[in-house]
Amino acid sequence: MHALMLRYVGGDARAFDTLFRRLAPRIRRYLQRRVRAPELVDDLMQQTLLRVHVSKQCYDHRWEGEPGTVERWFLTSARRTMLDHFRSEYRRQARVEKVCQREDTEGFGRRVAPMTPEEQLCEDEEVAERRASVRRAVDALPPNSREVVRRHKLEGEPIHRIAKELSIPTVSLRVRAHRAYKKLAKTLGSQSETRERGA
Repeated sequence: MHALMLRYVGGDARAFDTLFRRLAPRIRRYLQRRVRAPELVDDLMQQTLLRVHVSKQCYDHRWEGEPGTVERWFLTSARRTMLDHFRSEYRRQARVEKVCQREDTEGFGRRVAPMTPEEQLCEDEEVAERRASVRRAVDALPPNSREVVRRHKLEGEPIHRIAKELSIPTVSLRVRAHRAYKKLAKTLGSQSETRERGA
């Protein structure tokens, strides 16, 4: 599969046809478990393939030797495509709902339904993914910075209490926390860019 993917990246259309035949059933099953409407599954399949095609140059020899990499590449693209769709639909519904609340509904039809179970599942998955990313980034900090971030940002302890317990001047601890937050922001930003390139 890795060799086929590299051929596809290099412009071999037949390699993509082979990849698609092998992976399409798996992608379709993934989407069908989360999306009930068959026509939406078809649309998301097409959008996923377009997303893979647009980002294919991000795939290179660095992925070699990792089993299942190509399948994960396609499934990650499918997941992000699905989440993008639901986020867009949710924002659209929220705008319409706002109009309905103002009772300025002429021409809009009936009120918009709440999030579907599939949309809620995607929203929950995205929140869980963000939380896991934050936890990993915090765990990667030096021990002294990690403790400050954990206690202050994640557990809500005030800086002055932490400083007193650690016998550190409050100003010094604030500087340490500020540097840790800057490092966290940089790490999480880099992770976000990497995910987008991988999609």
